[in-house]
Amino acid sequence: MRYAVFIFLIVLIDLIYCWNSKRSFFIPDFLGSGDGTPKSKTESVIEERMEYGRMILLVCNKTCAKHRSDIPLWLKEFNQKKGYQEPETITYYYHTYRQAVSFIDTNETDVFPNLIYFIGVKRVVFNGDVNIREDVNDWIASLDQLILLEPRVYEDLNVILSDTSNCSSKYLLLADRPKCPQPSWSIVARIAQDHGIQPVKIGHPLDGLTHVLLYKRMPYLSEASCHLSVLLYENSYSDFGDDINPLVVSDWITTLLPLEEGSCPALFETYWHPIVDELTELQQIFYSAELEISERNKRPAFVLVGLTGGIAVIILAFSIFWGLNGSGFNKD
Repeated sequence: MRYAVFIFLIVLIDLIYCWNSKRSFFIPDFLGSGDGTPKSKTESVIEERMEYGRMILLVCNKTCAKHRSDIPLWLKEFNQKKGYQEPETITYYYHTYRQAVSFIDTNETDVFPNLIYFIGVKRVVFNGDVNIREDVNDWIASLDQLILLEPRVYEDLNVILSDTSNCSSKYLLLADRPKCPQPSWSIVARIAQDHGIQPVKIGHPLDGLTHVLLYKRMPYLSEASCHLSVLLYENSYSDFGDDINPLVVSDWITTLLPLEEGSCPALFETYWHPIVDELTELQQIFYSAELEISERNKRPAFVLVGLTGGIAVIILAFSIFWGLNGSGFNKD
């Protein structure tokens, strides 16, 4: 109990601090000193790029004109080959290393010139030969790799929802709906993957049975919400809501997931809800029929028929009323 209260206070203080400082997201520890010291231009660029995307920083300790020409060209060709558009595009920036800065750890950076990859609250140093294009491309490709699950039918998603009981499997459900696209979903998926969480992309529109499965087994999800970003762990789920800013998601993942592994550690119940048991065949039939009726009632044709019928009934009622008040029923 004390542990839960302690965690709650930490989260509350962090949220209050972020609100008061007008920060739109959680800044990684390696950006800024935290003491109000003005940021360098490079720090500001990294912070801006990481809010919704990712980037590679070329770091030189002296003039490196050739690398400043080659690296952005190689990166551009890599993005084009992948067909990436913002914010999935891996962006580029350059920094001359003359003095200690927060975003370069000299214990991790063995050589100069060097490359550093930034995404979420993570940074990865190349420490290879930046003159060899094949090595640079292989490094970028390894960082770019995204293993994504895309359940196609009811049973696929049902298995995922039931697969966290062993306290080792973790999933992040994401959706990129046509009516409210979420361009940064792939960045969030990669961040989740870096945390050992399997990203799952839910295709839309959902068929009736899959819709029933999603919102009946996780009843606290809002059907009115445009986006879907739900963390699954230990037969429980936590809804991130409509805000899936990559840095916010990264911070929430580290906050919500316990440090212990493999022993089913207690979750912070304030932000978690239990996943409901699998639906029986009878429940599937009943809820699917209920959804179908609800959807039909929302269609313009059904609304028009109902409205027309309602008006006709009202007119008929008035006709009968005036008829009853006519000469045939008038005592005078």
